[in-house]
Amino acid sequence: MYRFNASRIIGLKRSAMPEAVRKKPFAFLNRPVFWLAIAGLLAAYAALGFYAVPRLLNGLLKDTVRAEYGRELAIGAIRFNPFSLALEIDGLALPDADGGPLVAFDQLRVDLDLDSLWHRALSFREIAVDGLAVNAVVRPGGALNLADLQSAKSPDAEHESLPRLMVADLRVSKSRIRVTDLDRAEAFVANIDPVEFRLSDFTTFRDGADRYRLDAHVFGSGRIAWQGTLQASPLASVGEFQLTDLPLPEIAALPGDALPLEIARGSLAVRGRYQYADTADGAQVELADSEITIAKVALRARGQPDDYVVLDRLVASGGRMSLAERRLEFASLAIDGGTVSAWLTPDGELNLSALAGGAPEAAGPPSQALAPSAAQEPASTPKAAVQPASQAASSRKDWEVRLPAIAASNLDVTIEDRSVQPVPVLHLKPLGFTVSDYSTRPDAVVNLTVDTAVNEKGKLHTAAVLAMDSLAAQADIELADFDLSVLQPWVAKKSSMTLVSGELGLKGKLSYVPAEPTARLDVEADVTVSGLRTVDNVLEEDFIKWDRLQLDGLRYRSAPQSLRIRTVSAQGPYARL
Repeated sequence: MYRFNASRIIGLKRSAMPEAVRKKPFAFLNRPVFWLAIAGLLAAYAALGFYAVPRLLNGLLKDTVRAEYGRELAIGAIRFNPFSLALEIDGLALPDADGGPLVAFDQLRVDLDLDSLWHRALSFREIAVDGLAVNAVVRPGGALNLADLQSAKSPDAEHESLPRLMVADLRVSKSRIRVTDLDRAEAFVANIDPVEFRLSDFTTFRDGADRYRLDAHVFGSGRIAWQGTLQASPLASVGEFQLTDLPLPEIAALPGDALPLEIARGSLAVRGRYQYADTADGAQVELADSEITIAKVALRARGQPDDYVVLDRLVASGGRMSLAERRLEFASLAIDGGTVSAWLTPDGELNLSALAGGAPEAAGPPSQALAPSAAQEPASTPKAAVQPASQAASSRKDWEVRLPAIAASNLDVTIEDRSVQPVPVLHLKPLGFTVSDYSTRPDAVVNLTVDTAVNEKGKLHTAAVLAMDSLAAQADIELADFDLSVLQPWVAKKSSMTLVSGELGLKGKLSYVPAEPTARLDVEADVTVSGLRTVDNVLEEDFIKWDRLQLDGLRYRSAPQSLRIRTVSAQGPYARL
């Protein structure tokens, strides 16, 4: 029988095959010499990683800092695992130029990923920093100490692409930031502690964005929460932020003397969504659904012990901001509860002007749209459609701020004139007002309403239209049961009589135009004075009194000055001459 012989078919005898082929292909694995060589290589690699790398890295870091910054770097224990490619540094401190603390951390862990080989990028499974401490100091003259760490850049550095980098998990925990400003008359210090930050799946070369989250406590009670997505190239970010319980006195200390007023107490909360993109036209920033809440804020003039303005709660909601369009808008602004203490000083200055850094500036040129001609009657009702004169457009677009709906309620306002004695007091409580269509546009016209009680018994209602460029105004005014005895200090200053009693009622219209060289005021009203009684201080007897005095069709014009009254009716009049 014929037997198959493969060696014959291929024309090669077994005896003629190479020796290496006839032997087992992995026979070298059975040789002790091979394993001794492998063990030696691993031992050398381990020794290099566990012992040499920490020493080399320690010396390299210290020498670099000494050469670049002329400072001595303090480093704790360094550990490197050459098999897991994990690096740990227990403590590092870089001093400031004066020897004080600048940057330090308690522990750093860097875990390199072997994915770096096929991603052609430096890839990390984890970078974790615990106990990071940053001491930022604004030195006298305005220089920031952290700027010392900036290296000189070549002119082409800005156009260089970012290095290829991947970080699966970046964490900064139990960290703290201290900010000190020495470039002011009184040093300012703020602590942000603790700071927690986490960034996941970050890369500098992929088009997709990566998630991040930042949590920090600031000024003791304040908290910052910030999360969203981050793209490195081109730089872009989308997310949301929330700041809660920020103490306003500490925030107000940031601008120092540049802020003319003092915030004695209060808290701030801010939240919203944002979009950021670095484009060829510059940074593009958009805010949406923003809300600002201020609670229990108290304002006073610098160095004064008393609060001028206290607001229980202020909420601005529906906020939108566009950096490209230079526009900021809030759908509504609401104030609920608060007190305002206003007075004229003995020199005739209003105390509230100190909150703005001095007396208010004079109004600009008048708005002709609200200015009736000399022969024109005042408008019968306020008109929201009234438009002031247009102004020349600025060569550069200014920021536009819009607040279409402003409302305040439950306010307690006191107004005093401390230039006379005894001090007369107007008490407006509860006071509420609304402002619609407010804008910083030069052609803005707003509608204003005010409703309040006056010294408990009186009632005041006003509906007005106001041109913001010139403060020209038209208003409907209704006043009832106003106690005239509050005017006695002013009466005593000009006469020798005492205003014992009387109530004023008024219903009419007002038109005001701050024209040059003299402002013009037109008033048309019906006036009632009831229960008036005055006493002659010398004779100590009634001087002028009546039960009721009615003035119908009163018309006053300041330029040219004129006064007309259609009818006068009196009940129970009395006068001692």
